[in-house]
Amino acid sequence: MHRRLSVLVAACLPLAAASLFASTATAQAVPAPRPVAEQRVDPLGSTERTSSEQTAAATTTVRSSATGVPTTTTTTTPRASTIPSTTTPTGSTTNATSATTTSATPTAPETTTTVSSTTPAAESPDLRVTAEFTQPSYDIRDYAYIRLSVTNVGTATATAVTIESTGQSRPSFPPLWRIEPGATVEVKGDVALFVLPGPGPLAVSITLRSDEPDANPSDNTVNLTTIVTQVRADFTGVIYGDANRDGIRQPGEEIAGALVTTTGGRPEGTYSTSTGADGRFAFSDIPAGEYATRVEASGWRFGVHHALVDKGKDPAAEIDGLRPLADVLTVSMRFDEEANRAAELAPLTVKLTNRGSVPVRGVNAKCDSSSNDGSDWGDLNSYEGVTIPPSTTRTLRARTMILAWAPPGSEASVTCDFFVRYTSSDFVRSSATTRVLPGFGTLTGSVMRADSGVSLRCWPPGSVTARCGYPTGPGVPDIKIYLSDSAGKVSARAVTDRLGDFAFPPVMPGPYSIKVVGPWRMTQPDVFSPYNISVGTTRIRIWVVPGPDQPDPDSTPSAPPTTPQRAHRTHPAPSNPTARANGLAHTGADMAWQTGLGLLSVLFGALLVHRVRRSARRDASTRRPKGLAARRTGLG
Repeated sequence: MHRRLSVLVAACLPLAAASLFASTATAQAVPAPRPVAEQRVDPLGSTERTSSEQTAAATTTVRSSATGVPTTTTTTTPRASTIPSTTTPTGSTTNATSATTTSATPTAPETTTTVSSTTPAAESPDLRVTAEFTQPSYDIRDYAYIRLSVTNVGTATATAVTIESTGQSRPSFPPLWRIEPGATVEVKGDVALFVLPGPGPLAVSITLRSDEPDANPSDNTVNLTTIVTQVRADFTGVIYGDANRDGIRQPGEEIAGALVTTTGGRPEGTYSTSTGADGRFAFSDIPAGEYATRVEASGWRFGVHHALVDKGKDPAAEIDGLRPLADVLTVSMRFDEEANRAAELAPLTVKLTNRGSVPVRGVNAKCDSSSNDGSDWGDLNSYEGVTIPPSTTRTLRARTMILAWAPPGSEASVTCDFFVRYTSSDFVRSSATTRVLPGFGTLTGSVMRADSGVSLRCWPPGSVTARCGYPTGPGVPDIKIYLSDSAGKVSARAVTDRLGDFAFPPVMPGPYSIKVVGPWRMTQPDVFSPYNISVGTTRIRIWVVPGPDQPDPDSTPSAPPTTPQRAHRTHPAPSNPTARANGLAHTGADMAWQTGLGLLSVLFGALLVHRVRRSARRDASTRRPKGLAARRTGLG
């Protein structure tokens, strides 16, 4: 009994094991989701799988030798090894007829590997534009305005954004440059309408572009349309000749047959007509706008008349003409001196004579001369001008600058056109000429303290470095400076004012040395000494720093006091040496001088004796007795 049971168990066990093994293999054969494999490319160009599943799987179906039931065995081969692994079903025995052993070699199955890539799409801008005219219609004299809105609905920044347009008149917009993703930019552009040939519809196309490709170019363009209108009006007026130059139209002054030409309007046009017997003209139904009108009539001079023509606003112009100015005005000019120095204002005398019977008002002068700026023409260059009474000559003074570089001995001339205000086309011309003398040079400038201490000497010339350039510092007042010529003689002197400015008097052109006086030193004397002064006025800057005291060439050094000596002649020493040996001192005094003193002493003594004797004689006579005196009188 036990033996039969053992045989039965032994016969059933392989069947049970085979059934269990088949269910297990079936469960393993169901493919599981594979993780996405990443690829890494090494420098040699090979691709390596870096998925968490590091092995290659091969599935093989075999048939059991004991039962004949198909059995699926999965053999997993590691990537780094080619040795197959063997799987033995659970419950197998060592019996050759009942145990099943399956093995899969690497070459038996075929393995398929699928690799998927998830590289993101490239970012790009996407510009979306909308635009509209600010109003449905515009006058042709105005500008049309466009309101433009641009939104970047893309994922990248749009750079170097430009606006392109087409149409009869292209709009003008400010630059956009850069639009970030999600940003909206609004700008306003204008369209010039006066360049259009006439009224009517105006179509404009606007396109936006950037340096980056646009994701959707179809929404980068917008088309606009508006209506351009035009106003037309009338322009009338009268032409007259102002014979008395009073600026007022009087009966009988109208000019018939005058040619009237006007230019203007939008679009611009030129129109002509002639005046009737009453001097009137008319332009009907012309485009509104500003007009410039010119008149031609024999024996008369007209200026340009400007008027604004608009609907319901006829200017009704009154345009006056004047007789040629040369019919009534005589002009003469002359220099006051026959010769004048270069680079100096030369005085002139201008005489204006009115030969007419009415005043000539508002006379101006426009001079085209061989001179520099600085000329002074007085009232002839003023807004009011000069008024000349009838049958009167007015004398005016003016000054004109002679060219600094005019060669000595050459001629300098000045020519002026004299005209009445607003009628510069009708003028009287006059000229004057003078001979050019050698001019002087005037040197001006500033003396400044070189506080920064930088050097003025640069190499190469014109370069500027940290130690090369202009110093900085305030002006130094009350510094005496002077110019000396090549012989060292002082030619000019100057003293700086409170701002450090100076001006030398005019000197002849040539090289001069510039020197300072006092406790100062020029930072770069070789830059200015010698300095070549040319004709005209030149301004320079001088930088100084504290230094040794510089002498003043104008001060005379004081000499020590001396005792004056009397003039004398030198006599030779006496030939007899015994004279000195006898004790007579040799004083060197002049013998003539001693002789003169002796004579003076004798004369003085004689005079003194004479006065004494005379006094004594007078005293004796006063003491004589009276009787003796009477007796002498009687005897006499």
